[in-house]
Amino acid sequence: MRAFRRIRRSRSGISESIATIILIVAALVIATVVWAFANSTINMQQTSADFAITSAEVRYMSTGGVCRVFVTVRNNGGQTFRSIELQISGPNLPSPQSIYSDTIDLLPGRSYSTPPTVSVPCGTYGWTAGTSVLLSVVLKTSSTPEVAIRKNVNVMVQFGA
Repeated sequence: MRAFRRIRRSRSGISESIATIILIVAALVIATVVWAFANSTINMQQTSADFAITSAEVRYMSTGGVCRVFVTVRNNGGQTFRSIELQISGPNLPSPQSIYSDTIDLLPGRSYSTPPTVSVPCGTYGWTAGTSVLLSVVLKTSSTPEVAIRKNVNVMVQFGA
């Protein structure tokens, strides 16, 4: 009879208190892993520098053979941009020419639009409405080391007002 009880007792499994401790430890390990992943993802987003060109237009003005350039960018990253430069290239202007640069304070989540005075002498290069040009936008951070990000967009010259 004692032998039977001993076998029964050995097959009965672990006690409730040990099972509770194992489940608590497992929950803590899982919570720590989830927290570490979320924390690293948030920190990575806060330190990355990125932007999007939300609109870009080149308008041919009927007087003077001048084109006005309108660009709007949005800071999609986690760093502040401190300077902007616009470059343009197209037919009869194979290498990019800088047409605008300025010191800015573009915080994360904010947008920036170039002033309406940004222009390029389209008549000099033979550009008219329908000409395809390449606009390059370069934003730089003030972090050390400085991060410069360049994005390009193809734009067709339009008739302006």
